[in-house]
Amino acid sequence: MASIFADANDQAYSLRNQADGEFEDVIADHKLDVDTIKEDCIRELGEVVDDKLCKFKEHTEEIVETAVEEVGTKSGEIRDDICDGLEDFVKMASASLKKLREGKGHRNRMSTSQD
Repeated sequence: MASIFADANDQAYSLRNQADGEFEDVIADHKLDVDTIKEDCIRELGEVVDDKLCKFKEHTEEIVETAVEEVGTKSGEIRDDICDGLEDFVKMASASLKKLREGKGHRNRMSTSQD
């Protein structure tokens, strides 16, 4: 009986070692699969990020071009408004100066005629 038990125990130990080896092989295969899937996911994520970045750059360039055009238009309008305002100011100042000169000339003539 002891020999049967010893044989059964040896056979169980052998089966256990064989199962452990097969289990380790399965785990190693799964690790390889996980590593491969991880690398594929990282590569695909990189492609998605690159694509999004490219689209973002294109969109940003469009925004910048639009902003430059709008700034150019607005600055032209502001320049025109400033020039118009300066022209109006010069006309008013010129008219005021002319009135002052005419008033001075009138006073000079009056003071000369009184003498």
